[in-house]
Amino acid sequence: MTTVQYRAYKLRLYPTPSQEHVLYQQATAQRFVWNWALGVVNDHYQETGKRLRATDLNTRFTKAKREREDMRWLDKPSGKNPGGVGINVSACQMTFRYLDKAWDAFFRGLKTGQRAGKPNFKARGRSLPSISFPFGVYTDGRRAFIPAVGKVRFRGYDDIALDRPGQATVTRNAAGQWYMSKLVKIEQPPLTFVADNPRVVGIDFGIRRLATTSDGEIIENPKHLERMERKLKKLDRALSRAQKGSNRREITKAHRARAYNDLANARREHIHELTTRLIRENDVIVLGCRDISGMIRQAKKKDDPDATVSRILQLPKRINDAAWGEARRQLEYKAEWSGKTVIVLDETFPATRMCSTCGAVNDEISSLTHREWDCGQCGAHHDIDINAAINIKREGLRQLAEKIRDQDMAS
Repeated sequence: MTTVQYRAYKLRLYPTPSQEHVLYQQATAQRFVWNWALGVVNDHYQETGKRLRATDLNTRFTKAKREREDMRWLDKPSGKNPGGVGINVSACQMTFRYLDKAWDAFFRGLKTGQRAGKPNFKARGRSLPSISFPFGVYTDGRRAFIPAVGKVRFRGYDDIALDRPGQATVTRNAAGQWYMSKLVKIEQPPLTFVADNPRVVGIDFGIRRLATTSDGEIIENPKHLERMERKLKKLDRALSRAQKGSNRREITKAHRARAYNDLANARREHIHELTTRLIRENDVIVLGCRDISGMIRQAKKKDDPDATVSRILQLPKRINDAAWGEARRQLEYKAEWSGKTVIVLDETFPATRMCSTCGAVNDEISSLTHREWDCGQCGAHHDIDINAAINIKREGLRQLAEKIRDQDMAS
């Protein structure tokens, strides 16, 4: 019996100037189609109280292209239409599907009480160029074939699965780099890791230390934002001084975008290296869940007003720089690919405040202010991060044992 996995691969594209021009044309056309479709849906809903679906939009779009003069530029170039861009029909269908999903999410949020905003119109200056294809995109190891564009050089994964035509999205980031995300369907036997002595590790994420394991390993926080903060502030000030619409402002904006892109890449690469190593070295990984809003509320309770303001302003920024959520996401999908197990504890579990020796809970301990503490019951001395990682591992083993016992009883 085989299982089906959908994996997304992200490739860096290197289009030629002519190919980049076509990509811009296709992205502009797809943005126009999105705005047209959204306007049609809004007008029809105001008139009838009913919503048009993707199939209805396909029919109306085909009719509108034949009748409206301002939509002729979407057709293929010809003698009568020299300025045509030849928009890909499947890309238009993908746009209508995405709009359909956006409206579904909005109405679902109204019923469940979850916030989901209405689909918005896309402006040229506020939305990044993007093109989606439901099929027809494949690679040959060196180049990626993109409909209406041709074969584009890429760098990234050299995977045999990428040669299959499939769904893909081509985007350009603010730094001017083109990327392609390709969804690949993989069928393989279910992976189940069997070991006589499985290696289990508990991990406690933090700010001063990025991660601490139950084995006593400490992974220091590289603090990428702090390292580049001075440069980023300088670029922010230069951008605010530049006159709107000037060439200097566009140049500074590009430099600023590249700097923020370098920051994101450095953070992402470090998290990838860490999570890959943890998956390779361990069979079961137990993660503690941080109550971020609770940490910020605790920072507000301090007595010194100046220190409080500084702490409140810095804490969310440092938490985002640590990227705990991204590390958890990578561990979960890499564990699924490798047949390993990831257990995430509830945020109410008092890993930091519990003594790993006797189990007593000290409510006065705070991860923001304490680095070491002594248990009032047994007198044990603890490093706060290592103690939390040990408690996380034990709780994960307990939950895993309960799950296995329930499965044995059910069978």
